Order: sequence, then C-alpha cells, then structure tokens
Amino acid sequence: MGSIFGANPGLAKLSGWNSIVPQGIKKDDFKIKAGSPAIDKGISIAPPYNSDAFGTVRPQGLAFDIGAHEYISIQNPVCGDKICNGAETCSTCPGDCGACPPAGKTYYVSPTGSNSNAGTLAFPWKDLSYAAAIIAPGDKVIARGGIYSPADRPILTIKKASTTWQAYPGEKPIIDGNEEGGGEWSPLVSIQANGVVFDGFEVRESRSRGINVYQTSGVTVKNCTVTETWRAGLLLEHSSGILVENCILSRGAKDRVLKQLSTSVWPSTLAVVNTKNSLIRNSRIFDSYFEGVDIIKGSEDVILEHNEIYGNERLQVYLSNARNNTVRYNLVYGTGPGHQGT
Repeated sequence: MGSIFGANPGLAKLSGWNSIVPQGIKKDDFKIKAGSPAIDKGISIAPPYNSDAFGTVRPQGLAFDIGAHEYISIQNPVCGDKICNGAETCSTCPGDCGACPPAGKTYYVSPTGSNSNAGTLAFPWKDLSYAAAIIAPGDKVIARGGIYSPADRPILTIKKASTTWQAYPGEKPIIDGNEEGGGEWSPLVSIQANGVVFDGFEVRESRSRGINVYQTSGVTVKNCTVTETWRAGLLLEHSSGILVENCILSRGAKDRVLKQLSTSVWPSTLAVVNTKNSLIRNSRIFDSYFEGVDIIKGSEDVILEHNEIYGNERLQVYLSNARNNTVRYNLVYGTGPGHQGT
C-alpha cells in the first residue's frame, strides 16, 4: 500500500494523491461499496491514523474497514456529497438536500372542530382532508387527539410538499377506517409529496392499507402506530430516501384470514416495494397475519436495523428481487411452530 498512498500508513489525507495514483485511476475507484466483505474487517490503528484517505473518521461501524476507504452507510451521511440521505435535511445540509422552503404557517384540526373555523388552536378545522386541501407547501398541521373517521377514503391524501402532520403534544389522533369504505387498494393515509413528515398518528381498521408512501422522496414516518389492516399496514412504494422510525406496526395482512378481497396477494405488515436509499429503524413489527417485513421488487440500499420483529405468521423478514439491502442489529423471535424466520 505504500506505493499507492505514500509514506503515511494512516491514509489520513489526500495530499499528493495525483502524483501517487497511476494516471487514469480516480480516487473514487478505491471506495468500498455496500455489502463489501472488507467492511468492519480491518484492525484498529492508533492516532494519528484514525481517518481514511478521504478524511473520514475511522471506524464508522463496529470496526475499521480494510483498505483506504471507510464505508459510510446511509445512517452516517456525508454533507457535501450531493446526495440527500439518512438524517440529512434541507436545514442541516442544504448543499445536498436543497434550500428549505420558507417557514410555513401552523394550523390545527380536531374531531370537535369545524371546517368553517379559521384552523387555529382555539378554532380548529374538523377534517384532515379539508386541511390537506387548504394548506400550502411548508405548512404544518397539528392534530388534536380523538378519532377521525369520515366516510371518504382515503381519509387523508397529502399532496403538498414539505408539509408536517403532527400529533398535538400528549395527545393521540386516531385515523379509524372501521374496516369499511374505499376500494381494496385504497389506504387510509396516502402520502404523495416529497419532504412530508407524518408524526404521532394511530392508523387502524383499514379494509385495505394503512399508510401508503407513493412515488415520493424524503418522507419521514415516525412515532406512528398502524394496526388491523387487511393489506399492508405501511407500504413504501416507488420511493426513495424514506425514513421510518419509532413506529409500532402490527396485525397487518388480515385478508389472508378473511379472504374477502378479490385479488389474492402475499402481503406483509410492512412492505417495501421498488424503494431505494431508505432507512427503517427502532420500530416494532409483530403479529402479522402473514409476513412481517417484505423488501421486494427492485428495492435497493434499504437498511432495516434496530427493530423488534416477532410473532408474524410466516416469514419475519423476506427479501426478494432486491439488492444491496442491509438487515442488521434486529431482534427477531417468535418463530416457533407455524412461524418462520428470515
């Protein structure tokens, strides 16, 4: 390695790189890719050799990586690499994620409100769907506790970018489908805009899906509970840069028992379909009527980590027709008779 990187075995800096590396070879050619067997297989070296050839602090994982480059996963993004991923946002890294929209207005909804009101804390709107139609990109909607259960399906469709939908502190807004209304593919909540934050809701009793994130990027679903859904409780579909964290997802794929929907599928409580560069962490997925987590159909670079996955009727975690995905540091159990593992 001395012939490539010079006298500094710590590979701490790129000084003199062009004079060291043979002509025609770029420094990026030495970077470790996701899934490389070199990740976390190196030995620790004491300071000053605690960074790689690109200045990245070592280690990034459980141990040093072998070679000149320390692999950085989606959960440790690099601000300035022109890729908006992991925990990066427009406020923490505008160079990668773009400038944040102007600070928006804050509105309130409550099951006891009225759509004739001004949408303030004292005079909230009643329906989430009404709020979705009125607000502008960058606005925030705070939902008071109680049950939201109008006849329309989806109950909430979000098409305004960079909006935040959040539970009022200490309260739990519940979106209840009563197992009725809408088509068999119609979710209770449909997120179809980039940069949306959906935080602190309970979504339950859907005759179809619970929450569907569809053709978006940069969406965050956190602190949510989704339960008792005939199809997937949470579906990430044709999207990228999605963060799911601190969620409780249970008792999905109920139609595998009821067998009332016209189209038979192999469903799961959490389904990731043709979705890329996304992170699912610190959540519980359990008691599905079929599979627990499916990462399928062209999904790439999805990380499933630090989750508790158990008691699902069939496979706890299923990957198919997907590549460069990472499943790590999860607690998986409840795979006794009638249940399967990963």
